[in-house]
Amino acid sequence: MHDRGDYKAGWQIDADWEAKQKAEAAVAAAADAWADGEGGGGEGGGKADKEVGADGLPFACLGCRVAWHRASRPVVTPCRHYFCEACALSCATALCPACSKPTGGTFNVASAIEARLKREAAVEKASSGREGRAAEEAEEEKGGWS
Repeated sequence: MHDRGDYKAGWQIDADWEAKQKAEAAVAAAADAWADGEGGGGEGGGKADKEVGADGLPFACLGCRVAWHRASRPVVTPCRHYFCEACALSCATALCPACSKPTGGTFNVASAIEARLKREAAVEKASSGREGRAAEEAEEEKGGWS
């Protein structure tokens, strides 16, 4: 008897194929949305204005569309497309998922986005510190010493 424990049943193959098709469709839709926003004419108010900040960097990962945060570990391809590390590593080809240019599997740390995240965290920390002091001062004024 042959052991066929490493073979998949038909329903397992179908489920894997459907999951792969959904993932490819999601990547294609994200790439199309990005291309539509990036390649627009000279009119303002397009998708690119919503997805790209004043510094020219995107607000979210091109693959999963989740806003950047410290845990996302942003990376950039040689063709200047930005992804979170998880999306970049999930791409099994040596082509950019956004534009299909060859990347050679190269993803570099997106230091510009990391710097922006650090600036935003510093601003948030400073503003929360000011709000806390203002609340303390207001509390002192209410029940202050007479």
